[in-house]
Amino acid sequence: HYFIQSNLRKLESVGMRARSLFHINKSMLVLVTILLQLSENAKYKVTILTAAIEGAGTDNDIFYTIIGDKGRTEEHYCDVFFNDDRERGANESWSIDDDAFIGDYMCVKLRGSGSDDWLFEQIYMEVDGVVEDPIVNSLGWLEEEPLTFCLPGHGEI
Repeated sequence: HYFIQSNLRKLESVGMRARSLFHINKSMLVLVTILLQLSENAKYKVTILTAAIEGAGTDNDIFYTIIGDKGRTEEHYCDVFFNDDRERGANESWSIDDDAFIGDYMCVKLRGSGSDDWLFEQIYMEVDGVVEDPIVNSLGWLEEEPLTFCLPGHGEI
């Protein structure tokens, strides 16, 4: 009884999709919970093309938050060990594992750690192996204030 109650709370906490699955067949509660736990462990691959103009690269630490229609990931620091990341003209990728259930991917929030501004051209996102449409940087330089870049039609968060 405790197992069913705790899993029911988990199903309810992830939203409408989980509840509708639960109502289809109550005897499949354990199977539905396992499937939801697997889908919640989303893996993201962020690829960013830094602009090729003078000064576009940065030595700042950059932090990423992935935003969906149902939630957001934690903020993640992305860095390739022993690599000079985010240099002018570079096309670089970082993988992010996060347990948050975000629903459908919509935006990426970027935050820099200092005063070395960064200019990139596009963000490419892969969510659970699915390549999303690229986000073109229409906001300009990432300065001291965080910026949120969204897929077309999703506006700013």
